[in-house]
Amino acid sequence: MPLVTMRTIFITLRSGWRRRRPAPPMLARARKPAMISRARLAARVRPASQSGFTIVEVIVSALMVGLIVTATFTGFDAAARSSASERAHAQATQLAQQDEDRLRGLTTATLGQLGTVETLRADGGACVEKLSSTYYYYNKTNTAFCEKTELAGKAYGGTVFTVKSSASYVAASKETLTCETSGGTADYLRTSSSVTWPSLGSHPPVTQSSIVTNPATTALLVTVQNQNNEPVEGATVTVTGASTNAVQTTPAAGCVIFGGIADKSVEVGVSKASWVDHQGKSPPPKKTMTLSAVSLTEAKFTVGEPGSIVAEFESNGSTIGVTGDTFYALQNEIASPPDFVGGTAGTYGSSAAVAGLFPFVTPGKPATKNPYTAFAGDCEANSPAKVTEKTEKLSGRAAQVEPGGSTTVKLEVPKVNMTVWEGETEAKKEKELENSESAKVINKECSAASAQNLEKVPYEHKVTISKGKLEPAYWPYAKELELCVVGKLGANYYKSKTTFANSAKAGTAALKMYLKGAGYTKSASKLEC
Repeated sequence: MPLVTMRTIFITLRSGWRRRRPAPPMLARARKPAMISRARLAARVRPASQSGFTIVEVIVSALMVGLIVTATFTGFDAAARSSASERAHAQATQLAQQDEDRLRGLTTATLGQLGTVETLRADGGACVEKLSSTYYYYNKTNTAFCEKTELAGKAYGGTVFTVKSSASYVAASKETLTCETSGGTADYLRTSSSVTWPSLGSHPPVTQSSIVTNPATTALLVTVQNQNNEPVEGATVTVTGASTNAVQTTPAAGCVIFGGIADKSVEVGVSKASWVDHQGKSPPPKKTMTLSAVSLTEAKFTVGEPGSIVAEFESNGSTIGVTGDTFYALQNEIASPPDFVGGTAGTYGSSAAVAGLFPFVTPGKPATKNPYTAFAGDCEANSPAKVTEKTEKLSGRAAQVEPGGSTTVKLEVPKVNMTVWEGETEAKKEKELENSESAKVINKECSAASAQNLEKVPYEHKVTISKGKLEPAYWPYAKELELCVVGKLGANYYKSKTTFANSAKAGTAALKMYLKGAGYTKSASKLEC
């Protein structure tokens, strides 16, 4: 809008505010609106009314100048940013090309075991390294990707570019990565160079790739999958042999290929944090692979994020005051022995746990549950299904282990109603044994058992006798448990044993043991169970 017009409008408004007087009521009602010409409007404004408008003109003019200056400098800034971005892209493109030239200069054997190499580079392409919070020109031992320059050890303050170099085998028939193709072959290698820098943000990196023909060499394909037969990303794969020491990390496809291996036999290992195999081993045992010069050799590993089982002990439907120490988790998919033992023998509490369990499922869409079977005890002989009578055929509790999760189950421990007397028989039972010197409950049927997490199951459980009562009083199902008690009567020690079954959910009938009963041992020296 022209300044003259704006001035006229402001004068008009100012004149109306300051000079207008209200018309007589009757005249105001009779008067009709009329158009006022610019000349008449200007004539009605007194010269004195322009004294305040000069300030308005100055403010408007200053505002317009400010807007113009701001827009000008914003344009300069945008142009500068655009220019800096273009320079960074040009430098990244040059670095990617240099990296591709470097990769093509490597042997196919080296490329086949390369995996992914990440380097930090300066504007000119020289390697840099980060020490504390400052970047310095590379000052370490020379490698195939980084060499020292005359600037080695000096600080660098420019843009830092991250260059990722990798190589993957590709099947010619499918033009896809070999490890992603069923029955794929390692026909040639695809090298890839990816460059990023801090101001790139979420934009895609600058990348270049090329193809290198793969001569006929021995190659090893390693695939890593989880419990759902899905590929595992981020697993570390190692291949070692007499002249081989290579490491790669699985991509999203869950597989890597090692080529140009000179050894005929190598050991292959896989690890991923605390992930376990079917047997709960972390990392899984290594596999020895014999390579072929005419075909691709494949090694498969299955690992999963482990879960745990927490057992809460109950007796005849109640958890009040009930304690236990060990429990057994059986999984039929595990090679012999098919089990884990949770808890610690002789350490009693309301619950116990076992961790590091593979999360079994039956693969499918959707996958179906494949739970462990858990019950109190030390081995499979304590299974309620094997111990309880036909009239009360009980079984263990199903416990589905979830990846990274904890599954809680309630496990039955029937009460053993045992009283220990000092005498010989019911007729000569004397009085209840006040306190035992030592005592154990021995789970005899588990004496030769082992588990995936234990080479030998600790089947002996330390207990106490207090005022004739067995403590703790709750025990797993068993066809035969042995109680050994040592007590001191006068100057002599007495050791005695008795066996009993624990096969009913309601617990045992009243049981009695006599310290001087048949088969006891007497000694002036201290005895131990």
